Amino acid sequence: MQDRHYRLPSEAEIAEINARHLIGTPIKPADLLFVFGSRDDVQRRVDEAFRLWREDLFRWSIVSGGVTPGSRCSECAIIKSAMVAASRRS
Repeated sequence: MQDRHYRLPSEAEIAEINARHLIGTPIKPADLLFVFGSRDDVQRRVDEAFRLWREDLFRWSIVSGGVTPGSRCSECAIIKSAMVAASRRS
């Protein structure tokens, strides 16, 4: 067996860890949704926030994220703009 200290876990290992350790918490309505900033999965974050908003699961949101190298806009500004645009399309 290869020493696990020097390799990344496989998809199967990650799935097994997640199944064993992640807690499935039911989603309940809340006053506030916190969206963590990221350059990755922006559209997925926006789509999920929009879905939760449409289902009346939150009223207000806070979006985080700073400016990353190579960009003039913060992660927060990018995600916020996409969330506002999604709400206007509905």
